[in-house]
Amino acid sequence: MTVSHPPYFQMTKEALQGLNEKNGSSSYAIGKFMKDNYKPILPTNFRKILGVHIKNLIGKGKLIKIKGSYKLSKASKKKKAWTSKKSASAAASTKKAAKSVKKTKNAAGVKAKQTKSIKSFVAKRAKKEA
Repeated sequence: MTVSHPPYFQMTKEALQGLNEKNGSSSYAIGKFMKDNYKPILPTNFRKILGVHIKNLIGKGKLIKIKGSYKLSKASKKKKAWTSKKSASAAASTKKAAKSVKKTKNAAGVKAKQTKSIKSFVAKRAKKEA
């Protein structure tokens, strides 16, 4: 399934920059901006999808929630615009190279952090074996 619109983060970023409100913009205002600009290519249930994507973007730290409004975080303001698949694959190869550099640093004696779910799983397994 191919989508003809840019990623939701890109559309949200454009909406927040276009609305340029001091205290951030509501999800309704973001949805209205997107509807005005991308109506022919958006799915009919895009508002529900937008809500899910906004929650995910808050979790990733790309958006900041202030009461009922949303703002871009400082890190996401510096990101580049939506690019084609070729440049995206080039970016993916750079990410892989960066990960390999991180792995070599970890091999040098720095202990890597485990996520909470892995820690609890390992703890349960250790209790079970004991």
